[in-house]
Amino acid sequence: MLVLQAAVVGPIAACKGWSGKGWARGAPVVVVAGRRGRAQDAGGKVAGVASAAVFEPMKELEKDLFRLPQESHASLARLNFTDSCESSINELINVLYSVSYLYHSLFAYFDRDNVALLGFSHYFKEESDQRRKRAEELMMYQNKRGGRVGLKPVLSAPAVEFEEVVKSMELANSLEKLLTEKFYDLQRAAEKAGDKHLNHLVKSTYLAEQIEIVKRVSEYVAQLRRIGEDGHVGTLKNGTNDCVSMQRIVDCTKNTLSC
Repeated sequence: MLVLQAAVVGPIAACKGWSGKGWARGAPVVVVAGRRGRAQDAGGKVAGVASAAVFEPMKELEKDLFRLPQESHASLARLNFTDSCESSINELINVLYSVSYLYHSLFAYFDRDNVALLGFSHYFKEESDQRRKRAEELMMYQNKRGGRVGLKPVLSAPAVEFEEVVKSMELANSLEKLLTEKFYDLQRAAEKAGDKHLNHLVKSTYLAEQIEIVKRVSEYVAQLRRIGEDGHVGTLKNGTNDCVSMQRIVDCTKNTLSC
């Protein structure tokens, strides 16, 4: 039996029982947590020992958790990744593609010659690309964890005709809230399954981003609602001038519609 002092981690060749080629075959290792390196053989005494744990590598690997599947279709990388998390990711991928598809429809609508609101066209094109990018990121994550991507039919985008431009942004607001709720569903599934990695990823990356997006789109809706019916003069309900004008919004060339 080999005894190592956990507090004394140095060159591996300096550890007792190490021959330069490997540990003695079949010998379990006792890892001792204590003060400064005073490791003796298994029959000796170890000063300042707080606790000890026996690590037997071959016996540990006999657990079902570490057994490699022999089926050719089975994942070799899957570890602590539940079916519920896999299913929730696939559902979210489908929703992201559906939203991207609808945004792409809005991009084409505002680019029509009889609509010609190129700022809105540019905005919805970028939003469509961003949602598709998020779907692809989740597909790559699914593969990384040993899951299987299951794409479902994407809902057909309805023919869009807006009497008021603000209606398109109100639709975007509802879609982003739907996406946010789907990310919450995924985070809850990860939390229930005890999947700390997925839980942290969703909370720190995607949910944080969605909160910002919903806030930004809500501001666009508020600004557009202040626009006068003629689409040229920005007014508040009490009649005072506002900094928002339709021209400034239409002429936007970046991912922003603010004053």
